[in-house]
Amino acid sequence: MAVLELPASEVELLLADHPEVDVAAFNSPGMTVVAGPVEPVRALAAAVDRRGLLARLVNSTVAGHCRLVAAAADAVRADLGDLLPVPPETRMYWTALDDPRGRIVADAGYWAANVRQPVRFTAAVEAALTDGYRTFVEVAPHPLLGHAIAETAAATGCEVVTLATLRRSDDERREFHAALGALLAHGHLRTRTAGELVDLPLTAWHHTRHWAPPVTPAAGLPGEHPLLGKHIEHPGSPVHLWRPDLGTLRLPWLADHRVDGTPVLPAACYPEMAFAAASAALGVPADRLALTDLVLYQPLPLAERTPVTVTFEGGERFTVQAKEPDGTWTRYADARVVTGPGAAPAPDVTDEDGAVAMTAAELYDRLCALGIDYGPAFRGVTGVRAASAGATVTVGLPGAAPRGGYLLHPVLVDACLQGFAATLSTMDDERYVPVTFGAVRVRGDVRTGVLAKLSVDPGGPAGRVCLVDGTGLPVLEITDVVMRPVPPPQAPDLRDELLARVWRETDPPAASRAGPVLVVAGRRNPVANQVVAELERAGSAAVAVSSLHRELLLRHRPSAVVLLVPRDASDAPESGQRAVLTAVDCTRELVALPGRPPRLWLVTSGAAAVLPGEAGQPGPAALRGLVRVLAFEQPSIKATLLDLDPGDPARATAELVREVGAGAADDEVAWRA
Repeated sequence: MAVLELPASEVELLLADHPEVDVAAFNSPGMTVVAGPVEPVRALAAAVDRRGLLARLVNSTVAGHCRLVAAAADAVRADLGDLLPVPPETRMYWTALDDPRGRIVADAGYWAANVRQPVRFTAAVEAALTDGYRTFVEVAPHPLLGHAIAETAAATGCEVVTLATLRRSDDERREFHAALGALLAHGHLRTRTAGELVDLPLTAWHHTRHWAPPVTPAAGLPGEHPLLGKHIEHPGSPVHLWRPDLGTLRLPWLADHRVDGTPVLPAACYPEMAFAAASAALGVPADRLALTDLVLYQPLPLAERTPVTVTFEGGERFTVQAKEPDGTWTRYADARVVTGPGAAPAPDVTDEDGAVAMTAAELYDRLCALGIDYGPAFRGVTGVRAASAGATVTVGLPGAAPRGGYLLHPVLVDACLQGFAATLSTMDDERYVPVTFGAVRVRGDVRTGVLAKLSVDPGGPAGRVCLVDGTGLPVLEITDVVMRPVPPPQAPDLRDELLARVWRETDPPAASRAGPVLVVAGRRNPVANQVVAELERAGSAAVAVSSLHRELLLRHRPSAVVLLVPRDASDAPESGQRAVLTAVDCTRELVALPGRPPRLWLVTSGAAAVLPGEAGQPGPAALRGLVRVLAFEQPSIKATLLDLDPGDPARATAELVREVGAGAADDEVAWRA
């Protein structure tokens, strides 16, 4: 038998993989007992333990209340056949019946069921609470059910008193009389004296103030995730809600993660919250899920109390938002959840040529000098070997970090990400923080991870991290990690520092030949034919069309669709509206195609204000907002805004052909002479 820190509904889902195990007792809303053969029970308990939840084997020689005792139940029924029961005179709440208030007599059939059927203790306690009972006395050699009674009462909003007659290894007489005294104090016993209780004389106050320290809020009820709190389902809607307090008063260990002296929620907390929320909403173990397109929009500064709202909608979309003092809502992160992550090969954990060893103290001193300060709870790195293309990081959970309740412990994941800071900060003395995780996949028990292998892409501050256990097997994989430099603080508010819009000059992409291209332009567009001719000279098949529709796309099967947006001489908002609506129409046609759709290029000329003194064009520039939306809602079309130099149309045409042929990953590009 084993006690599991899970509600019965989640245990029933796990039993599909452990068919020999039965639910033996419904102890409380968040605690369930299972029974069966020893090895299957051990395997089930191990699976729950890997999720960071309580899974304790019961020290018992009999697996009661399951299929293994069916024969014993029949024997009990036979042995008690001549029992002559009478109706009880005391109110009874039966734990072997579906209805705890059932009017029965405890005959041989009942006692046989009491041996074989699961113990419905939660239902019996709830019935007693509904009937007004608030004091519970456990008559046993040692109390085992007081916590379950308290948890059930808390779930129904009741305050109760739980007492025990005896305790193991304590003085029996003292314990028994202490319980009698408690019953007397709560008014449940009559005294054997003619006297009466009177109030003590009032205290002679000295009027000296002794302020009590502030009460630290509880981290949550049993079964609640430390970073999510209570789970709320919206009736009639596929929306699941959580309203946790992520403040440092409730979760003091988060105060050890600081940027410029301000506690900030670690980026590593978001994957843990997303996996836990999706697992609770979908009823699927977290290790069968994966995250994609996790975007961190801005850092979340932490005060003593920092309430946030976490939502999981439509079976896949995870979001974290917070309400600001002015009543507006700010989105801090969102991600998409998918099921069934594939297999991952073990990474190569050998050091690259030129790798430089760095002690943990050197790493944290360097990051502290850059304004990123890790306290004891977040100093999970024990050694680093960093090179220009990556790092190998030895990690472990610090003693100051919390232990239970986590699948991807934020401290352990953050320690892996610190390897990026070790690599990138040695290259340009910038401080980097993650803003995007392309995919997060759990491959095993993350708590066993000891070594993180990080690789940095040559083209920019992005890369991949794989955490392996002591045998070299992957337990966690995070791909397409995009890092951004955080500039030195100009103001006390951190929220505008990560995703600032800055044009960065870079080398032109290498020339290449694109696949078939459809050029969409108005009939009077002066450069459409020039673009087609230039594409054909570069070796690409190209056709100019005035509108886009399904038959045309299926006939030509292009690899790219180029929408030429006319220049706007009026600066009127109507031009922006026309450009956005035309782009939306193209998007609808592309996403409706079978298979992988073509890439969509939205081409403007002089619309963006890139160089000092450029005015730009507000109308066509409105497409930038559409590109940001399409990046999350329709990422398959890889929508890209390409703004050409308006000074030389011939050169601009060549620039367009070169950019489309290269097919770089950037989603906003401007060419200037």
